[in-house]
Amino acid sequence: MAKRPTRLRFTEDDLADSHVKKAADRADKAVDRAEKAADKLASKKAKPKLKLETDAAGSRKAKLRFEKAEFTEIERPSVAKHMASRGAAVTLTSKAHRAVSEYEDDNIGVQAVQETTKAVESTVYTVDHAVYSHKLKAYDKAEKLVEKSDKANVNALYEKFKKDNPDAGSNPFSRWQQKRAIKKEYAAAKAGKNTASTTASASKGAGKATGKAAQGAKNITERVTEFCTTHSKTILFVLIAGLLFMILSGMFSSCSAMFQGGTQIILGTSFTAKEEDIIGADNDYKALEAALRNKINNIERTHSGYDEYRYDLDEINHNPYELAAYLTVKFEDYTRDEVQATLQWLFEQQYELTLTEVVEIRTRTTSSTDPETGETTTDEEYYEYYILNVKLRNKGLNSVISNSGLSEDDMERYRILLQTRGNRPDIFGNDIYATPGGEYTDY
Repeated sequence: MAKRPTRLRFTEDDLADSHVKKAADRADKAVDRAEKAADKLASKKAKPKLKLETDAAGSRKAKLRFEKAEFTEIERPSVAKHMASRGAAVTLTSKAHRAVSEYEDDNIGVQAVQETTKAVESTVYTVDHAVYSHKLKAYDKAEKLVEKSDKANVNALYEKFKKDNPDAGSNPFSRWQQKRAIKKEYAAAKAGKNTASTTASASKGAGKATGKAAQGAKNITERVTEFCTTHSKTILFVLIAGLLFMILSGMFSSCSAMFQGGTQIILGTSFTAKEEDIIGADNDYKALEAALRNKINNIERTHSGYDEYRYDLDEINHNPYELAAYLTVKFEDYTRDEVQATLQWLFEQQYELTLTEVVEIRTRTTSSTDPETGETTTDEEYYEYYILNVKLRNKGLNSVISNSGLSEDDMERYRILLQTRGNRPDIFGNDIYATPGGEYTDY
């Protein structure tokens, strides 16, 4: 089952902020596309809308609330139902064919009808399957557009959060956590979950218990008073022990929470592969670059015969921390052998080598001497001048990674890993490009 897209509503004060306005417009357009696709699958019904409102005190803090309208769910075309209905039809028609076939040999007309019927049935089955496939594709398209609209809504809510909390998100990891929290809150609100705490009701049967409690209250009070008087030291010891237990339990639970939170932060900001695999993968990438450099150095040998070679070359290099950060986000705990295909793909995206032949028609002066008169004459002649233009473009590894299709969460973690250097600041030794922004791009 797929739900319809959710449309956000912002206050005029929110939309006065250009970033919120831009994100809200993008979200509206995404919702429009998703609704259009959904409307093709089901009749229009009341659409749920997620409101962002101010509280009674006039605070601009965002509140997620759905209007009172049920979600219109679109049922995915069922393979089982499709096959069941088609199976039932096949069963009925096969019985009919068997009944007719008893007289088929004796009647040429019956044979003709039988063959025509089979052809029509075959056509009907083909059309039926095509209709089912079309419905399935339309459903998948609508589902993807709803997912995109949800993503745009989360971005808009995040922009509003930044507007209302200008001091929040001082570092990339904080921003990453804030956006994840907003995404969870949005998903919970859309799913109709109630995150508020609930209180168990004990009103049922209270009236019956009240009478009995009143009758025995006096006797119980007297007994408690007597026990406290005769066992005062024991009670004091029990109270002290209980207090110590509560303090220790609180300390251990706090330490456990701190440990879990610290572990998540460390893992989220660290390279998780083994050191030999991280360095090995970087060396493999350097080997690809060395092969490219060697290819350019031998151009005049492998492409001989030109009058001139013209070179327009970007520098061949990469920041090893960018490579390690990308591989960590992509594979997490990777091995050197596991990432070879990815290294080749990144290399092909980063570098572009083109060889272009140019032929120029030039003129040159020639002289000749008459052997009889000794006179020298000069002439101009045309000739072809061959030039090979060698051009290398380095798009920059960071630029390639930024356009590699990573999700926003993955890109946020990629930037965090660059900032923290994966908590391994010396893993690449004295590599001159192993610094934030160390990749040479001003060619």
